[in-house]
Amino acid sequence: MGDSQSLIVVIDLMMNSTYHTDIAIVGAGPMGCATALTFAKKGENVVVLEANPNNSKKLGGEWIHPLGVQILEQLGFDSIRSVASKYSNGKGFVIFPDDGTTPIKLFYPQNQSGLSCEHRLLVKILRERALSHPNVMFIPFARVIEINKQCLTINMYNDRNIKVSAKRIIGADGRASMVRKALNNSKIYCNQSGTSKKVISYMAGICISDVELPFEGFGHLILGGPGPITIYRIGSNQVRILLDVPVHKFKELKEKTTYLRYAYSPFIPKVLLSSFEKSLSTQTVVWSANQTSSGSIYGNDNLTLVGDAAGFHHPLTATGMTLGFKDVECLGRSENFKTFKRERITNTIVPGLLASLLYGVFAQKDKGALSIRQSIYKMWRNNPTDCHQTMLLLSGSQTRIIPFARSFLRVIWIAIIQTLNFTFAKGDWIYLLETFGSLIVWVRLFFKLCFSRITFHKVESFYLYWKFLKHHQ
Repeated sequence: MGDSQSLIVVIDLMMNSTYHTDIAIVGAGPMGCATALTFAKKGENVVVLEANPNNSKKLGGEWIHPLGVQILEQLGFDSIRSVASKYSNGKGFVIFPDDGTTPIKLFYPQNQSGLSCEHRLLVKILRERALSHPNVMFIPFARVIEINKQCLTINMYNDRNIKVSAKRIIGADGRASMVRKALNNSKIYCNQSGTSKKVISYMAGICISDVELPFEGFGHLILGGPGPITIYRIGSNQVRILLDVPVHKFKELKEKTTYLRYAYSPFIPKVLLSSFEKSLSTQTVVWSANQTSSGSIYGNDNLTLVGDAAGFHHPLTATGMTLGFKDVECLGRSENFKTFKRERITNTIVPGLLASLLYGVFAQKDKGALSIRQSIYKMWRNNPTDCHQTMLLLSGSQTRIIPFARSFLRVIWIAIIQTLNFTFAKGDWIYLLETFGSLIVWVRLFFKLCFSRITFHKVESFYLYWKFLKHHQ
């Protein structure tokens, strides 16, 4: 609906006690817009509620893997690639090893391409397309203050409260989801546990201009600093730099910008260094907390969650947007909530494991992490098949746990062989014991994470996981 039509409906809402609709979506970000168009095309009447329609600038949510782009196109966002059509992007990733050796290129399989752009522009194009559908009504400046069964109480910008009743309420309102809070307080939801979330690092973000990346079209992951550095293009003349800062450093720092300059500048590519230091001096650094949830929850038939509202991981693997769009696509085609929940539980285990383990390996400084990193570099350099498998896992195209476990254990095996070769060559048996001890810790962590992810929904999740695998064999 147009702005004038939306205003008329809002006035009507204020005059009547309750407005009734088929679907009420909380949040008009990428997931909310994708969900709105999906259900509108199925003939449902959809109301989209957004508390802060102007708050579309954020760190993250700027890289979409090929699978995510394909899903958006299938859902009806045919022109999504136009937002990044004027510059090279989405080819894959380039890893800059912490040992200073030659960068490693990882291409998406089968010449597929992802997409990277400024989050604000992504929201703009998705919102315009979704809200142009006649079955979608957009209510801006609508803050949900209470959810009681199928009724939402909404506080408007003029401090007037209105009520919306819906057959299904969908939470697409991110990590601080109001819908998830309602689920946690719902008796209907008492058979599931709420997620717990933990801050594992902080992200500092700046934007630099008038530069050419060392590898245009690729995301750059630079290792060796206090935390990983991610660099990618978000516009014809704009490049995003994200600096991962350890929690203990963030809390103890008084001059954070000064720290970013002296701690991370040595690892920034020389062609970008001048612009990086200039931007630190002239821009306000944007900070956000990197959190991870203990698992994903999806709610029930009446209150359903998608995207970060359901679960989230460290952004290093850039899987958040793709997983969220897959939530939406799956919800739209599933015959019932049980089918949707079963598929999403099984298909989010591996992405969660990958995000947790990869960030840990790339950020930690212990001998085990160092040995595993060296093994990964060797595997990627020497075996194109392993590169292909890595990108399938990273992009969300491969979600089976057996191939993931096989890849991880192969890395551990290479690490063991390299450690033995070094020990026999140098005669450093203390190094052998320390490294093996650390590798054992990493293997235990792997199995612990596998167990915790699979059993997050207790026996139900384990049963659904193996039932789903058997069904798709």
